[in-house]
Amino acid sequence: MDEVSTIKRRDPEKTKARILEAAQKLFAERGYAQTGLRDIAKLADVSSALPVRYFESKAGLFEAALLSALDLQAVLSLQKESFGKTLVRAVLDPDQTIRLPAMIALAIGDDESAAIAKKFAQDYMLNPIAEWIGPPHGLARATLILNISTGFVIYNRHIFIEGTPASKAAVAVWLENTLQGIVEGTADSLDYFLPKNNF
Repeated sequence: MDEVSTIKRRDPEKTKARILEAAQKLFAERGYAQTGLRDIAKLADVSSALPVRYFESKAGLFEAALLSALDLQAVLSLQKESFGKTLVRAVLDPDQTIRLPAMIALAIGDDESAAIAKKFAQDYMLNPIAEWIGPPHGLARATLILNISTGFVIYNRHIFIEGTPASKAAVAVWLENTLQGIVEGTADSLDYFLPKNNF
């Protein structure tokens, strides 16, 4: 009877997922310019050739990492009536992994990654959220939501500004109400931010 040898086979989907996870982590912590493909391969525990094999280039991997970090359908499936509260709770939930804002913010240090991040934000975040919000001023309101929520994520997930529990709770409530007002088109500040021009 012939002896059957077991050959360990690579699982391409699991390997790609490990590479994307490592890329997201490093791009969010160090930024695009300070992260090399070898660093990503080492963290993912794969051959240094595999990131290029699967994603063609560092730029291709960065774009794929942004896309895989975005759960837009989860955002767009939220009930508009509770959008602000749900989004703020998700940001404050320590069990939620949120790397996308840091990846985008740290992309500005490099022309190539900045261009990728800009196109990604426009195509996959601003435009879909603007369509979800609807008129009037859907794009402007989507921009307000992303600007405000991105800052909130950065300060609560990466910079950790000190504050009392009461002050943090007050900021969270303000953000919930502000985001909700923007979504519903009722925020007091909208008249200031949204001139009569349609955009």
